[in-house]
Amino acid sequence: MSQIVRTNVKSPRQQKRGQKEEFFVRRTNDRIEAEHLRFSDYLVKNESKRQADRENDLISARKQAENFLKQ
Repeated sequence: MSQIVRTNVKSPRQQKRGQKEEFFVRRTNDRIEAEHLRFSDYLVKNESKRQADRENDLISARKQAENFLKQ
């Protein structure tokens, strides 16, 4: 059974920018599982961003409609 540990490690390029990125440290050779976890995190982040974009679009459309009706 594989054991995957998340750590916050800075790459040299990110040390200059002062940003942290999450890397996966694999304790076994189970590379597919680590990449799957990384990809699922990426999907979750993108989905929440898409949801926020949708909500912002609805709010701006509502404001545009209200401004149009006021004229």
